[in-house]
Amino acid sequence: MGCTQSKDMPLNAHPTDGVGKARTKGKGRGGRKIVTVPTSPMSTDSNSGGNPNTNPSFSLRRVHIPKEISKISDPGERLQELLDVVNNKQKHGQGGSGSDIDDHVLLWGRIIKICDKYPMAASYVDANTRDTPLHLACRILAKYPFDSMDVNIGGNGGEPYAGPTPLDALRILTRSDPEIAGRVNRKGYIAVHEIIRANSPLHTDESILHQTEAINLLLAADYEASLEYLSRNDVCFDNKTGSGRTSASNSNNNSMKNDGADACTPLYHAVSSLPDDFFTPQGKSSPGPGPTVKFISAIHFPNPQMVSIPNVAATNHDSPLALLYRRFSRQFDTSEQFFPGDNSLPAVTSHRNQFKAAAMNTWKIILALLDPLLDKKKSVSDFYMVHAAVGMDGCPPDLLRYIIETRPEEVRQTNDRGRLPLHVAAAACGDNNADAGLIANNGVRRKATAMATSSDATSYSRYHFKFVIDELLYAYPEACAEKDADNMLPLQLAVESEKAWIGGGTKSMYDVYPDAMGRVEVEEFPRIKSALSFSTNFVEEREAEAEAESESENASGNSNSNGGGNNGKNSIVKEEHYDAIMMVQKPDANLGDVISAMWANEEDGGVQMLGCVAISRMAMQAHANDRSGDLVRAMALTAVTTVVNAMKNHPNEPAVQEKACGALRLLASADNYRDVSFAASGAAASIVAAMQAHVSDAIVQQEACTALCQIIKHGGPDRATVIASVSGFTALQNALGAHPDAAIVQKEACLALDALTSFPDANLPDLPGSQTGPLLEAARQRYPFECQEPANRILARLSP
Repeated sequence: MGCTQSKDMPLNAHPTDGVGKARTKGKGRGGRKIVTVPTSPMSTDSNSGGNPNTNPSFSLRRVHIPKEISKISDPGERLQELLDVVNNKQKHGQGGSGSDIDDHVLLWGRIIKICDKYPMAASYVDANTRDTPLHLACRILAKYPFDSMDVNIGGNGGEPYAGPTPLDALRILTRSDPEIAGRVNRKGYIAVHEIIRANSPLHTDESILHQTEAINLLLAADYEASLEYLSRNDVCFDNKTGSGRTSASNSNNNSMKNDGADACTPLYHAVSSLPDDFFTPQGKSSPGPGPTVKFISAIHFPNPQMVSIPNVAATNHDSPLALLYRRFSRQFDTSEQFFPGDNSLPAVTSHRNQFKAAAMNTWKIILALLDPLLDKKKSVSDFYMVHAAVGMDGCPPDLLRYIIETRPEEVRQTNDRGRLPLHVAAAACGDNNADAGLIANNGVRRKATAMATSSDATSYSRYHFKFVIDELLYAYPEACAEKDADNMLPLQLAVESEKAWIGGGTKSMYDVYPDAMGRVEVEEFPRIKSALSFSTNFVEEREAEAEAESESENASGNSNSNGGGNNGKNSIVKEEHYDAIMMVQKPDANLGDVISAMWANEEDGGVQMLGCVAISRMAMQAHANDRSGDLVRAMALTAVTTVVNAMKNHPNEPAVQEKACGALRLLASADNYRDVSFAASGAAASIVAAMQAHVSDAIVQQEACTALCQIIKHGGPDRATVIASVSGFTALQNALGAHPDAAIVQKEACLALDALTSFPDANLPDLPGSQTGPLLEAARQRYPFECQEPANRILARLSP
């Protein structure tokens, strides 16, 4: 799963809350905090001061309620003001006369009391924001999660709190006004939007489960409005408050910087907000489904097709499954982390077990997204993970490969329609299909509105099914000759589903089992006939047979044939498809197209090299046009693993290694963003491997040294430890020794060694001066301008 370390995680009993203070533990099973900073785009700086959404010490008991609120005669306005002052404690100021909300009874109890006496109060709408009381109540619940076992809200002595809960308040609001759950505010969002995330630093297992119940309540209150919201892919959240805003694509305000980079589906946003879930059922040795699994399942189940809908941003081709697989890789990598000293200590064992549990819970979320009906089935044997993954247009290539490699027996197993995974992939269209288990309620397919409105919705998958089918053929080529329950071969299904000849994998199946084309009525599929005429002699052979059968008829008279009719290649229209090696060279090539082409043509060194060049060009443009780095980080979500895959598939191609190192250097600033990891992905190890395999190539050494320097610069002591653990020191020493006459190599190697040795808290081996000292002395004497300063610093750190 990559290198042995991925995040700088202290081993003191529990990770901290981001500001250096250990989290306090509540009583009972719900008191344990779920920790780590969320990866959501609306995550904020932990030093945000008075923002109650990011200050763990702030609670509802600190909110001051002015007396003026109780004097408001209109019940709806009074309810709205009560919720507003809690939601924004600074609006009315602190101090003065009034009362404090000292527990949840005074907030949720007051909501229930007002709505019980004046049901119409729930229908109040703010004239400016168009927020309803339900919007504000959900916003408060997201900021201040509810845990019935928390001693701060009444739970004590292990006994749960028994008073009014947020769920009770939301329930009476929806009963008082049955249409309230479907009302949109001025930003275009319904109330469930406010609790679609789980990023509060106050969250516990119990609070996430309570929030899940609240989501289920709101979805049921207005199912059609909820489904419409869950089908969007232009949802944005304010980076500071977490409140919703409209993406730039739907707004005339072009000054809203990087809105397009943040626009996503509600499902993606919910997944990106999740913390590491360390939940393990009591009394069981293996981790079970944690609260985050139920949380995501509640959002995913109403419209499971959204799992494969890409984000609206043209530069962000990330998906919920891709993000989850990166998180799984990072968590699994962290669970295998080694530390200096005795690794059998309880602190080390606890650290590893926590992240093993987190990885298992993340994997269970992946399972739930692949098959939302999994927990409704009688047994796990009813579910074939490979079938579900290959039939999905949006399954990330690295996740798909991992699933096939870890479940090799499933490629030979048939589902209830007698179909192998190859049949499922061949029959899959751009939409999700029944074989993948993605059926909306009551078997009715619902095409997401976002898919129809996004011009970039399907570009990322142009070569997706070629990759899928090639993977399945590699695992079980005999599947091409097997028929399903309908007596259909995979090639027939691919042709009928109108898959492209090359990009759709049709040609791959034809190359393995060409006899299958004999079962296809080629005349009914002009594009396939056209492709065959240029790729094979199949059409000519079939036409020759037809001509031989009608030879006598043609001989009797053919005066009206107009020069031979439609026979020959001149009458065949060439199939319109992108050639991968030409496409990746286009100046305006789309990132999604480049990524897809590189995965589908990973055996082609030319495509890999030029694809890395294209990624580098886009990254340089992003750096030039966006100093905040948001665009580069968005690119890295899919580009890093793609570049690493190119390096692993072509270790002996110096051109590929050189361009790949250059691309990773430009993407290094994205390390640790939304679980992008230059350790768990194998990026750092691949760069060192390139240096070891091409010691005599000065250009490879230069690019690799520069890339390592940038990775350490952005990743800190953790990445320095990782690079050292994969023989980074040796590789840099070899670069210095092998290229004494190349000033640029000497400079970049010195800068990389300087960065590598600059962290006292990094877990590094001793750097012996007897081996490295002479190389550094030679470098600073020969190239004083380039090497003297970094060489002096390194020499001062060398061991005797």
